[in-house]
Amino acid sequence: MVVGETLTVDAAVRNAGGTEGQYNATMDINGTTVTTDRGRIAPATSRTVSLAHTFVTPGRYTLSLDGDNVTVVVRRPARTEVTQVAVSSQTARAGEEVVVTATVTNTADIPATGRVVFTRDFEGVAERQVYLPARNSTELSAGVSLVEPGETLLAAGSADPVTVTVTPAATRAGTPTPTPPPPTTTSPNRTTGTDGPGFTVGLALLALTLGALVASRRRGD
Repeated sequence: MVVGETLTVDAAVRNAGGTEGQYNATMDINGTTVTTDRGRIAPATSRTVSLAHTFVTPGRYTLSLDGDNVTVVVRRPARTEVTQVAVSSQTARAGEEVVVTATVTNTADIPATGRVVFTRDFEGVAERQVYLPARNSTELSAGVSLVEPGETLLAAGSADPVTVTVTPAATRAGTPTPTPPPPTTTSPNRTTGTDGPGFTVGLALLALTLGALVASRRRGD
């Protein structure tokens, strides 16, 4: 086995007596109980119970179940490898996204784990965790946005990168600026009302005339 894998043991439990009884099935690893299954079972019946344990460190272990011993060897997992990279399009506009697909392979005879890093111009932009059985492969994908116009290299893991040509982003047609209407010319106010300035002099002359008449009358008296 490899680190991270879970070992499951199916144990047959049988009640050979004539009355209902309780069973207690335990799994020991190197003398320490790691899993227990308890329950009641009817007389003269059998059942299967499953006991499981996940190994987190490599090593050699002795598994014991009701006096039966089994040796379990746990190894470190093999490492996955990215063998090929493909993109959904080799031309795109700036601001658009291209899907990068990585083919991940395990060539070992034991399970493999790994972390696949997707890159844009050799800078990590996304990552995926992967677990593969022995002699197996799979595909992992990630969307990568394109920022600047020009040639961009997209890759995953240690596989050869793929060149994507990025063109400038599409521009929208601008809305024409409306032409302002010509200014409106206001004609001078030619109203001849009593509040207008045209009557100031006339009123002054009239006041002087009336004043002269009053004065002459006073002298005649």
